[in-house]
Amino acid sequence: DSNFGSIKIGKGKGSLGESTPGHRFWAPTVESIDPLAYTSYRNIVLMVGTNNVKLDSVDSEEHIKDLYKSYKTKITLIRRYNKNCRLFVCPVLPSKSHRLNRKIVEFNQYLIEDLCQCDLKVQLVEGLYTFLDRKFNLLKDEFAKGDELHINHRGTSVLVVLIKRAIFQAKSRNGKSVNNRLYSNTLRGGPLNPI
Repeated sequence: DSNFGSIKIGKGKGSLGESTPGHRFWAPTVESIDPLAYTSYRNIVLMVGTNNVKLDSVDSEEHIKDLYKSYKTKITLIRRYNKNCRLFVCPVLPSKSHRLNRKIVEFNQYLIEDLCQCDLKVQLVEGLYTFLDRKFNLLKDEFAKGDELHINHRGTSVLVVLIKRAIFQAKSRNGKSVNNRLYSNTLRGGPLNPI
């Protein structure tokens, strides 16, 4: 999504660095994710959903659930086409809008309670609560770009650190169960009510 758009791939400060080479695929919405574009990568980080959730037409729990199902289908296809990749998902970042944050929280719950509990071996990029002002349940001012959706340069730097941490924790364990956020039906019994 557009919050990931300013992250540099390659060398230098504020980038993912030469130790995490790769390519950015622009997918501003869930529908625009092309699962075939990810077939040759070892680490795949997906950060998408904000542009879908913000739509006025996404105005009910059923609409958010349908959006999540589309997202899960894309991830299922990515996993099918690239069985050996490490697949990371970033929850949707909080915004400066209470109305939008209610929808974001609901979408993110599906990521945590269903997607990370199924047999797709998806790892959640943790630590995104850092962006949330818990007193007001909004994106912290120090990370806000000036509109209600986007993070500034400082927020981008924090996001890069969190993504790197997730990738390097996965690498350091040589592809085994990475941490307490990597689940599998065989290990955890799977979700009670998968979507």
